Amino acid sequence: MADITKCEDNLCPSKETCYRYTAPASMYQSYGKFNREEDAFNCDMYWDNKPNDKIDDKEFIELVEQLKVINLKL
Repeated sequence: MADITKCEDNLCPSKETCYRYTAPASMYQSYGKFNREEDAFNCDMYWDNKPNDKIDDKEFIELVEQLKVINLKL
């Protein structure tokens, strides 16, 4: 569960890509309004929920193994 103040702005155009809106709620979750301007795409508290470009060690090893197989086929 996320230990953050979640956004409750269900009219925000960016709600589906904002972590403050999409994060799983905890049992004692706090919610807030972050003063998005009415015509704004998002507010100053917008938190992009796209994963970063980094991969973990397991994913890296799997990619290396896939590359070995591809190389053997060439």
